[in-house]
Amino acid sequence: MATSTREPAASLDRAPPGAGGEGLVPPSEATIKPGVFKDLVLHLVKRELDSTHRMTLLGWAWPLTRQLVQLAVLVFIFGSVLDLEIEDFPVFVFAGLISWAWFSSGLGAATSAIISERHLLHYPRLPPAVIPIVAVFVPLVDVLMALPVLGVLLLLEGSMHTSAALLPLVVLVQLLLMAGLAWLTSAGSVFLRDVPNIVLVS
Repeated sequence: MATSTREPAASLDRAPPGAGGEGLVPPSEATIKPGVFKDLVLHLVKRELDSTHRMTLLGWAWPLTRQLVQLAVLVFIFGSVLDLEIEDFPVFVFAGLISWAWFSSGLGAATSAIISERHLLHYPRLPPAVIPIVAVFVPLVDVLMALPVLGVLLLLEGSMHTSAALLPLVVLVQLLLMAGLAWLTSAGSVFLRDVPNIVLVS
């Protein structure tokens, strides 16, 4: 009688050759650990940033340059041409510009991230949840570069307050909000390709 040559389903969890282990991978190691999740996110964020700014003159300074140009245009229009008489208007505009630029670009990219980066899902044990988070973290680097400029504006306007110490908490809250929305919209876009367009026009 011919015997079946199929391996048991559990063999899918065997350690790859040269991994230094034999037999089955313990169930506790089959799930990704928080430290590994963090390392994956940081590695993919660095790779994305390097590919984005490669072959450019300003490199990593481009995001900050764009925001400063937008700030100059908005301050000129709504501070000189159409004076809205808002106190500390440059600081007011730049703070909102930083937050909104991060939210719009990060959530927009995260929504279609699983579709556009689906080749990454072929890597063993790469959780799909990593991919939208990378899209959220990439523009966070632009935020971190813009925050010192915001601090300088606050000092020049003489409006630096002790509440500025809560800024890291505000960034963390927005990060958590964006991460939750990114997971929802990226999962929805897999089943309904209209979701990225809905997010962009919302």
